[in-house]
Amino acid sequence: MTVSRLPAISFFYSSEQPKEIVREGFFEALLQRMRVAPQEGKLLCYRVFHEILRKDEPIISKLAKRALQNRWDELSFQERVPALFAAIQNQETRLFQTLVVQNFLMDLYSEDLGSIFLWIAHVGNAEMVRVFLWKTRVPPQLRADALLRAADRGSEELVYSLMKDSQISMGTFCKGLIAAAESGSIKTVQLFINHVQSANIPSQATHKAFCEASKKGHVAILQLLVASKFFAHMNNRSFNAAVLTAVYHGHYSALVYLLSLRDYFLDVALDTYAAVLNICSEEGLFDIVEELISFPHYEQISIPNLGNAFVLAAQNGRCRVIDAFINSERFESMAVDDFIRAWGLSASLGFFDTIERLMQCDRVEQVPVDQFEIVFSVVLSNGYCDIAHLLIQMPQFHAISPVLLEYYLNCSSQ
Repeated sequence: MTVSRLPAISFFYSSEQPKEIVREGFFEALLQRMRVAPQEGKLLCYRVFHEILRKDEPIISKLAKRALQNRWDELSFQERVPALFAAIQNQETRLFQTLVVQNFLMDLYSEDLGSIFLWIAHVGNAEMVRVFLWKTRVPPQLRADALLRAADRGSEELVYSLMKDSQISMGTFCKGLIAAAESGSIKTVQLFINHVQSANIPSQATHKAFCEASKKGHVAILQLLVASKFFAHMNNRSFNAAVLTAVYHGHYSALVYLLSLRDYFLDVALDTYAAVLNICSEEGLFDIVEELISFPHYEQISIPNLGNAFVLAAQNGRCRVIDAFINSERFESMAVDDFIRAWGLSASLGFFDTIERLMQCDRVEQVPVDQFEIVFSVVLSNGYCDIAHLLIQMPQFHAISPVLLEYYLNCSSQ
């Protein structure tokens, strides 16, 4: 749809413009570009449009009434269009109704009518849409485009107005459902669910809507989709994607809800739970980690995956997560090398609480002397005296080289 023919249209139509779109001298420049003669009627028109955008007083004011009430026939196409866009931009519904009643939409080019209609949908004014539809016939494709804009904004009133008494194609419905799920508007999603009597919609639409809700962390939308007739289309692929999307975008409340659905999805990819475990261990999400490593449902998470998550937790000083791993039944099955890596990283990075908890494990005795010397040297170099005092309690300390022992004594004396 082209909007470049009028500078006013292209300016108002740009979604990048801020709400307060008047700049000093803008209208003077606009009038000059439109080559509007400074006649009395045109000058009054300019003042009205100026007031529309400055919002110094209510738009239905004496100025607007007196300026326009007897001068409709003097307004050209180039002046009517900016007035309509200005009223829409500032949500002045009464003014828009007045302009429409006075035939401001008459004889406009179809692309300009389309631009006006889509801009109304963009600002989400349902009453303006009803006025526009009362006066102008809107092609189905244009109505569909407006519906998608309204769904994207989560404007349930506008979505309802555009759905009412109209046939929506399955393609438009699917796109609208996805946009509404992303917007987070419960009522808008419910409108789409209620609009279709049959549950036979493309599974891809349900899949994308579920993932978009997960991506934005809209737990209520996820619950609504699960409770709807479309839930039959959900499969392991949808669950995998939604879980990974939620965890990668940091929406852990959505992740907790999704994991509560695990009984519906029995054949979940191993990589899904492994990735979730890694990220939650790294971020210190104790409750989720405890569930993943303790419940029988997640026994498919391999021992190497557990070990990797354990190291990530230690590397980031997540003491409660480390405690959850140590207290789990599967801890004894983890590789000693993973424990040694976790021990070395937590000590070298100065995580006192974490290294203190690790020191309570019997496995600490299996740390090789050469690795102990490396970590102990790093701890001394970084000035972690409290951790150094913990490490000297390990039996490996008595086997360190004389040079490292002298270094330790020099650091202790300072």
